[in-house]
Amino acid sequence: MNKFLERLNAGEILVADGATGSNLQKMGLKPGRPPEDLIIDNPDIILKLASSFVEAGSDIILTCTFGGVRITTDAEVLNTDYQPIRGLYAAGELVGGLFYFNYPGGSGLTSGAVFGRIAGTAAARAGRN
Repeated sequence: MNKFLERLNAGEILVADGATGSNLQKMGLKPGRPPEDLIIDNPDIILKLASSFVEAGSDIILTCTFGGVRITTDAEVLNTDYQPIRGLYAAGELVGGLFYFNYPGGSGLTSGAVFGRIAGTAAARAGRN
């Protein structure tokens, strides 16, 4: 079993990064330009942002994941069978089902605040149990 799954199965609470798109815009990504372009055009920006997340305590680093993760009402990430992955929570722009069309923009900040609080509360509750 890989280390990631071992940590989850052991009941460890892992922290993922957040607001990648919003942070990339602060770092110079022009509105309407897909963040995926930076992976080819300017990978140093992606590395700098990912490093800042690690320095802040993230265990999981994701990028360019706008709307790709399904979650429960407690912000638990669902697997491909729609079952919660124990100990894995998500919030912000990477959460799916919130955006109908186009780049999520500032709405990702609201999603991050709302689901971030939900995820934090649920993770703390899971850590006590």
